[in-house]
Amino acid sequence: MVKNKKRSKKIIITLAVFFIVMAGFLIYRYVVVDKQQLVDKDTKSTSDIESAQSEFSSAGDREPAGAQTKPETSVNDTGGSAQPQSTSAPLVSKDGAITVFSPANNAVFTSGSSLVGKSTDAKVSYRLIDDVSGVTTTGELGVINGNFSGKFSFSTRAAQGRIDVFQTGPGGVEKSIIEIPVRFR
Repeated sequence: MVKNKKRSKKIIITLAVFFIVMAGFLIYRYVVVDKQQLVDKDTKSTSDIESAQSEFSSAGDREPAGAQTKPETSVNDTGGSAQPQSTSAPLVSKDGAITVFSPANNAVFTSGSSLVGKSTDAKVSYRLIDDVSGVTTTGELGVINGNFSGKFSFSTRAAQGRIDVFQTGPGGVEKSIIEIPVRFR
């Protein structure tokens, strides 16, 4: 009889611990987790900037509010035959591997303008960046007899931007970088 009482006591204690643990789990699950999900769903922004979140739907891809598509940009590699459009001093990379004759720093760069220079490498890379869309195009120009050139065709609503000209080393590392600030019209 004493054994049965001890056994019953152990069963009751085990069941009590089990129910306390389960109750703790359920309280955590339904109070803490669900409340956090509600907070996440109902969090309001204090920002004045438009957001696509207020009109969210999972029906396919869409542009965020106020988003613009990247401008169409093309570059025609003219094989180093284009003439510089600038008479100012050329821009030279720190190691002397790239020299850019055109455009000059802060020059007006419009559709039809050319990137003109010389390089010791077989090709140079470029990146056109504007202050509205970010990077609008990247690519490479071949170097022929030490010269490179490319004619840019683009449209942008940006007021200013930058052209980066560089060589790409092993592993895609950029070297001999020249950053040319430009204005758009």
